[in-house]
Amino acid sequence: MLSDKPFRTLEELCDILVNKRGLACDDIGLLKGFLAKTNYYRFSGYAREFQVDPRYGDNRFINGSSFESINEVVRLDSKMRLLLMEQLSVIEIAVRALIAHEYGRAYGEKAFYLDANFYHQSDNSKEDRPFDIVKNILSDLSRDKGNMVSRYVDESGAGEDFDSRIRRYANVPIWVAVEVVSFGRISNMISYAKDLEPAKAAAGTLGVQWAPFADVIHSFSVLRNLCAHHRQLWNRRMGILCPVQKKLKPRNIKFDSTSAYCQLLMANHYRQKIDGDTSVAHKIESVLAESEPYSKGFRMPNPK
Repeated sequence: MLSDKPFRTLEELCDILVNKRGLACDDIGLLKGFLAKTNYYRFSGYAREFQVDPRYGDNRFINGSSFESINEVVRLDSKMRLLLMEQLSVIEIAVRALIAHEYGRAYGEKAFYLDANFYHQSDNSKEDRPFDIVKNILSDLSRDKGNMVSRYVDESGAGEDFDSRIRRYANVPIWVAVEVVSFGRISNMISYAKDLEPAKAAAGTLGVQWAPFADVIHSFSVLRNLCAHHRQLWNRRMGILCPVQKKLKPRNIKFDSTSAYCQLLMANHYRQKIDGDTSVAHKIESVLAESEPYSKGFRMPNPK
């Protein structure tokens, strides 16, 4: 089957955007240079919000839409990702440390987290959540080739079957494992562990409310991956929602519960609890204040 999306040169892409779809552009050379450094389909994810009805194939730009205005949204979204990543990095390191400390205190140095009985099932009867969690943790452990993990590996478990892999990593302590498994795995541990008391103690040490802790950390892990892969946050509805405590909701600012603004609020709150730093939170607010279209799209996403 022939593709209906053939390769286009930069000149052809500029022609499509400007001459065929009506994108206003004062400097075609600037647009061409931008597309040379930014994948066209990354740009088009933002540009579709300025088009008439892209969902149904009408890719004409709304009158007045310019490359400069779209580029401004792209620029601000990039700044926002970097700032959120800074917040999330501090939060992630602290959460990893606290989870390791509290579960290590409760369960000792053996790899209790590789026991499927440590986790409860999900509500989906078609899933084997405990098995999936353990399998994914094993994959992360086996992927690490540094001395941090290898010094604990039991080489007698040389097979690639599930039981052999469990034996191989049975002596890796939780305080080592948390440094090599993904943040998503950490959030799964918190969400599905049968024994939540250590996680509650971690939240208490952090100084944050327990009730939404697991859901907030899960949402942070998703946002972190989006930021790390330079994905669009503006006008995006998040698939994993982040609960925001009533006292943390700003007055006179409307925002949608599916927006990344929810994660933003909670990330600022968690960062302040960890080290008292509010400087990044102020920079984030400055980004939102730079542009009303960007701020509105970030807080109240309505993707086309």
